[in-house]
Amino acid sequence: MINLIIGDEEYLIAEELKRIKEKFKDRSFETLENPSATEIIENLSLPSLFYSSRLIFVYDFDFKNDDESFLFALKNLDPQVELVFIQPHSLDRRRANYKLMGSVKEFKSFGDWDDEKAAQWVIQYARSIGNAINREDSLLLVAISGKNLFALSSEIKKLSAYCGDKKQIDNDAILALASQQDVNVFAFSDALKNKNLGKSLRLLEKMIKNNEEMVPLLGLLFSQFRALFLAKTNRLAAGGYYLKKCLEQSKRFTAAALWGILEKIYASDLLLKKGESPKAVMPLLAEEICRG
Repeated sequence: MINLIIGDEEYLIAEELKRIKEKFKDRSFETLENPSATEIIENLSLPSLFYSSRLIFVYDFDFKNDDESFLFALKNLDPQVELVFIQPHSLDRRRANYKLMGSVKEFKSFGDWDDEKAAQWVIQYARSIGNAINREDSLLLVAISGKNLFALSSEIKKLSAYCGDKKQIDNDAILALASQQDVNVFAFSDALKNKNLGKSLRLLEKMIKNNEEMVPLLGLLFSQFRALFLAKTNRLAAGGYYLKKCLEQSKRFTAAALWGILEKIYASDLLLKKGESPKAVMPLLAEEICRG
């Protein structure tokens, strides 16, 4: 059977591949990295020396390929071969060969999660290793550490060791272990959403002095203010504490002001990428957001 796994979330992809390997543990296991269609055909034509059935992971294959002999090989794939294509990014199906895509029998996508879903995963993962964390603190951890599940799992393990017998992972533990850079970014974002210009400028001055990257920070701000805009206009696809928090923070802004902030963040991003100094761009953006 032919499988296709795509997405940016490496942790979930790794877990799915682990599940597949366990399911077919009685088969020979092989991997192909960035192969051509010809290389795959040649590999499929070679029998396994010690096993009657095979499991093959294929990484980064070009799905725009239109080699008819390759399509024929897939159509006539040996039933004893489980072929798994892994694309660690999104796949443009409009550009992919439709005949090739049609040969895929099982398709799974592991894309980026919103904050609420990532926070729920944090709660479940912490529970799986014998710890507890409430929703508010799990959202704090996501805000500080990001939504990459490998990074989050690593942070939760460190927090578990830090908390010891206490077991409950709380706000104090998260802030104690977070890097100063992450804390500054979180505090800066929070100050902007609370329209605290003085605190925003002090934190910004510290981050610029420490040569912290501003473009990724703008990406984070855009994502967070977009969530406020969607909450304000009743279009945020989330619920529970995350929705409640976004609605509460959005009260400080009108919908028009939030839309204007998104435009200003985008414009600031372009200026930085054109070589403008963060010292000139970022304080002005902070002032515009806090006065929005």
